[in-house]
Amino acid sequence: MRNALLIFLVIPWTITVSPAWMHAEDIPVLTTVDSAMGMRDDADVILEGHIIKVIRPEHFLFRDATGEIEVEIDNEDSRGVTLTPAAKIRIIGEVDRELNSVTIDVDHVEAVK
Repeated sequence: MRNALLIFLVIPWTITVSPAWMHAEDIPVLTTVDSAMGMRDDADVILEGHIIKVIRPEHFLFRDATGEIEVEIDNEDSRGVTLTPAAKIRIIGEVDRELNSVTIDVDHVEAVK
C-alpha cells in the first residue's frame, strides 16, 4: 500500500504534459517576416528589422531580410524608441490575420544595439 501511494505521488512529477491547445507558436522566439506571414492568428512573434515607411498614424511598414509587413505600433508601445529607417528595432507582438491581410499588432518595441 505504501509503495502504491509513493508511485501515485511520484509519477505526476516525472511525466511532462503538453496541453492539446498549446502550439509551438505560443512560445515566442525570434522569427522572420516570411515566417510570420504563415503563422496563425494571434501567434506571438518577435521580429528584428527596420521601419521603412509610415502608412498612417500608428501603422508602419516593417522590413527584415525576408520581406515586409505592416505593423501597428500604438504610441505608448514605442516607449521612446526612435522609429526611423536607420534604427534597427525588435518588435514583440502578435500576428493579426484578417481575410485578405496579415499584420503585426505590436505590444513592445526595443532598440537593437
